[in-house]
Amino acid sequence: MAVADILNGKVVWITGASSGIGEHIALALARGGAKLVLSARRLQELERVKENCLSKYGLWDSYQDY
Repeated sequence: MAVADILNGKVVWITGASSGIGEHIALALARGGAKLVLSARRLQELERVKENCLSKYGLWDSYQDY
């Protein structure tokens, strides 16, 4: 069983999610059904990753800007 499947339904916070390994982890965990909390410094890139997760894996959005 893959780690992404083990985290199905769990809340996972990913920092640095706007690119690189953070982006790839976000997509893999979204595919596995994890509930993601994404954070990064670059909001525009973070929005792109969020939209990819939402469109590819049909997850819901509960965005809050702090």
